[in-house]
Amino acid sequence: MDVVRLGKGGHVRTVPMPAWVKAAVDAWTAAAGITEGTVFRAISKRGRVWGTGMTAKVLWDVVRHAAA
Repeated sequence: MDVVRLGKGGHVRTVPMPAWVKAAVDAWTAAAGITEGTVFRAISKRGRVWGTGMTAKVLWDVVRHAAA
């Protein structure tokens, strides 16, 4: 499956997404009751969802640290 997103300068980019990633995102959005908007949400130390979602920079930092 391919995902279309806006890149730098407003250019449209097509990024391949493996089927297992789509399945995981679908499972997460269904379990979290997310039907629109931001997929990844901030979670407090108490385990509560808060805010309107994580920024792209925060997500990049999470991925970068997980891959290290």
